[in-house]
Amino acid sequence: MLDLKIRRLIEQLSAREREVLRGLLDGRTSKEIAVSLDISPKTVDVHRANVVKKMGVTSSAELIRLVGPNSGSQPRFRSASGVEKS
Repeated sequence: MLDLKIRRLIEQLSAREREVLRGLLDGRTSKEIAVSLDISPKTVDVHRANVVKKMGVTSSAELIRLVGPNSGSQPRFRSASGVEKS
């Protein structure tokens, strides 16, 4: 289970930032995430930088260690429609 502090930080992300985070945790590249979200890879990179900053880490690798599958937790995300997904 994710630490409560980490869950609260994830909840503070915008819906688009959570979608980008989900893509990162799935191991997808910026280009792959961009295609799936119908946005530019540069926009994905901006969202990724915002997520890194908001989560209080210094890199995408650190972010993935914090909330990724190897952290012993299974993050849950709320989609833009409010539906919770794992």
